[in-house]
Amino acid sequence: FMNILLFLTILCTTQQKVKEQDIKEEDKAKARHLYIRASAYLNQERYNEAIPLLNDAKALDPYFVEAYIALGNAYLSLKDTQKAKENFLEVKRIFPNDKRGYQGLGFLYGVYLRNYEKGIYFYKKCYEIDKTDLNTLLIIARLFEKINKDSAEFYYKKILSINPEHPEGLKKYLN
Repeated sequence: FMNILLFLTILCTTQQKVKEQDIKEEDKAKARHLYIRASAYLNQERYNEAIPLLNDAKALDPYFVEAYIALGNAYLSLKDTQKAKENFLEVKRIFPNDKRGYQGLGFLYGVYLRNYEKGIYFYKKCYEIDKTDLNTLLIIARLFEKINKDSAEFYYKKILSINPEHPEGLKKYLN
């Protein structure tokens, strides 16, 4: 049974890689063009016009991570948290080592929905991927301010241990 399970796992993983490699360059170019058009609408806060273009871009190139992130952000702007979550989860599923899916989920839960613990969880995942990102540490510290001042202080100190001149870290200790 375990051999069959292992075989199926390898088969699914292999098929996914083949799919990614099978995307035509022409389709990738079309997807990028749609994304650029959608970005213009997003900049004008015309989310309902951008969303179909981004969905078309995803259909042409299911591995076009920027389209998922833009969709997640557009849905957040429209207060459709379920669709935002779905797109950020897709980034996490397709590219587990890309911190942007975790950032989207961290923002969705920690800032937008005020589920601070869950937001912190996803931002910590970001930090595991990129330990040089001081902005992620800052967001974690700010979210901890809402629920645990000692943990917030730990993260502010961590920021200052990496960059002793960090303005937000210094501001916290000068006030």
